[in-house]
Amino acid sequence: MRTEVVPLEPRDEDESAVEAVIGPGDDGFELAATGSLPASLNAGQPARISTLQSQAISDGTRVRYRREWGRFVEFCRAVGAEFLLSQPLTVGAYLEAAAAEGKDDASTPYASNTFNGWLAAIDKMHQLAALPKPSDTAEVEATMVSLRRTDGGQLRRMPAPLLEELRYPVAAIDIGNYPRAVHGVRD
Repeated sequence: MRTEVVPLEPRDEDESAVEAVIGPGDDGFELAATGSLPASLNAGQPARISTLQSQAISDGTRVRYRREWGRFVEFCRAVGAEFLLSQPLTVGAYLEAAAAEGKDDASTPYASNTFNGWLAAIDKMHQLAALPKPSDTAEVEATMVSLRRTDGGQLRRMPAPLLEELRYPVAAIDIGNYPRAVHGVRD
């Protein structure tokens, strides 16, 4: 039996692009089995496999992907670009525009990990739709490398903790009671 990923169809013309691609409240993809079921498999196995596959992405990651994908779709609609199959230049323009804006809702500069998260969501939606991931292109890779090297994508640096600041957390580590002591000694 061969299994393929099939995106859910939008329910109506007004449905958002996020729901059209990843579905309302779930991962948006159902598994459709094609071909005949081998004699060694029972009829309930495809349903159990589908359940297992639906748990491959954590709920928190799903929420983040939904939010980040929605942001990308909004950008694409504003500039008149396709969001699935998005061109490398479109993804690059999206990331560059965010870096040029340079600040999140709290007015802090975006960290490079933020850009990584946005790109991961775009890649995942393309992967689920059986399309090539934009990050696999040299253009998007070069954009990401450049963002990490510029002010728009630098990691925020925190000062190193002082020895006095470390005394209390180190003293709280349990090194005498099994099984926590195993981790405590390591830490």
